[in-house]
Amino acid sequence: MWVKIPQIPMVPLPETLTEKFVEVDLEKLAEESGQDLTSALDIKVQQQLGQELSAVLVKDFDEKTYFSELKKDEAGLPEDVKADRIIKFAVTKDNSDEALNTLFSNTLPQILDILMSKEEYMKAVDLSKEELEQAKTELAANKDEALAEIKKVLTVNDLTLVTAIQDGYAVYQNAKIDIGITDPDSGESMKLALHFNTQYGDINKKVEFKQEIPTDAIPVDKLAEELGTGAELGY
Repeated sequence: MWVKIPQIPMVPLPETLTEKFVEVDLEKLAEESGQDLTSALDIKVQQQLGQELSAVLVKDFDEKTYFSELKKDEAGLPEDVKADRIIKFAVTKDNSDEALNTLFSNTLPQILDILMSKEEYMKAVDLSKEELEQAKTELAANKDEALAEIKKVLTVNDLTLVTAIQDGYAVYQNAKIDIGITDPDSGESMKLALHFNTQYGDINKKVEFKQEIPTDAIPVDKLAEELGTGAELGY
């Protein structure tokens, strides 16, 4: 894999790195981390797993409480996005307690079962069946205690995901996260707000690679040396 080093404002880079590509040996990284690269990068497996996990969320979370269908002008879609349906999933202050109860009581155990159901799923998340079984056992034993602790710490102000669907595929997603976290011991709190958009296009069309493979790419270990971060990157 080749990654072009970006120009970052206020972060000067050595001239030897400017506008250069870094060559990342994914097989070497996977070997050093003990991961199975084939399963981790298998797009079909990722899609199948995503579909099964999404089905659990849709089934467990009440449609009238958490889901609604929007019109294009309500969703704020970009002008170039065409959609057959626009679905909004929302957790707010009013339904966050119920959502957390559903998550711990129904959704998480099913997610663990799905991950354990296929070897390729376990490889994709780099977890063994024994680890997943232990997680499920601990969840069942400590569910009420863990749920009560999370409710003390976490305040969900807004958790929204808007998905535009065209021809059966998600072509645009808009997510908003607004949460508060409180330390029950000190009483100190912090807020976290995130907002991101993702747009997909030319789904299932033939991919044309316009960028040629760089012949002067810098190995990632050389990059670490140039930046003086070899120890942190494990080289």
